[in-house]
Amino acid sequence: MSWQETNGSAVAQLFRSKLVGPEITVNRPASFGHHADGSISFLARLPEKPLNAFPACLIIAPSGLTRSLREAGYSVVEHQEPKFAFCKAVSKLMAPSRNPSVHESAVIGPDVRIGANVSIGPYCVLDGEIELCEGVTLEPHVQLSNKVTIGRNSIVRGGTRIGYDPFSFGASDSGEAFLFPSTGGVEIGTDVDIFHNCSIARGTAGNTVIEDNVRICNQAHIGNTVEIGKGTTICAATDISARVKIGPRCWIAQSAAIRQGLCVGADSTVGMGAVVVKDVPSNATVMGVPARLSSADEVSN
Repeated sequence: MSWQETNGSAVAQLFRSKLVGPEITVNRPASFGHHADGSISFLARLPEKPLNAFPACLIIAPSGLTRSLREAGYSVVEHQEPKFAFCKAVSKLMAPSRNPSVHESAVIGPDVRIGANVSIGPYCVLDGEIELCEGVTLEPHVQLSNKVTIGRNSIVRGGTRIGYDPFSFGASDSGEAFLFPSTGGVEIGTDVDIFHNCSIARGTAGNTVIEDNVRICNQAHIGNTVEIGKGTTICAATDISARVKIGPRCWIAQSAAIRQGLCVGADSTVGMGAVVVKDVPSNATVMGVPARLSSADEVSN
């Protein structure tokens, strides 16, 4: 992978911070401990071992570490959330250059609208009223159906299906059942990252909505008319049933399940493997089967 070159001043400017130490050019990211001259890294706290000097290495760190890092010879950009800042700097300033294209094996329907700098990988199928905004990337074998809008710079990784008719039926007492006629779509915001082999159903009437900066990990299932707020993380193999509303900045841990029609409040955490059967308040943590508030949250509520 060929990373783009940047420098300490550009990183500092990105965060309206300051570069402490001499100007430095960097051309590759590295976690601290694997860093070397020419790399950019980050540090949240000082290690127990003495710092090795790499005078041509840029470190993003909280202001309280600046003096120690400068004494070891590093140039420093100050930021109180160094891991976040490191990831953003690499993504915005150093990401390998792209050559947007539509692979010849992709199937593109007549009602599909494709914005500038969009990449569509091999064997993708886009069939319906599909809109891909500027900078969208679809990896191989992505299928978009019916009504789907994907916002700027979002990524959908291989094997994911979005916009299919949901698993919703009208059934008789005898067991005879017919698929519910769905008319909704899927709205996906900007800078959303959807990992491999996810399933996201369209709404039965309204839309399934995934807001900006949401991250959805491998094999997650998002049911019809679900709403997911900005900055929320959905971990691998989760099952979010129909009409669930999840607030902004939530963390839904691996293999959790949320029953249909529930609400998860802003800034809340659903623990690994939890089965949520009632609403979760804001700023809460729930765990277990069925999911219950953590002891600290029970006291505060």
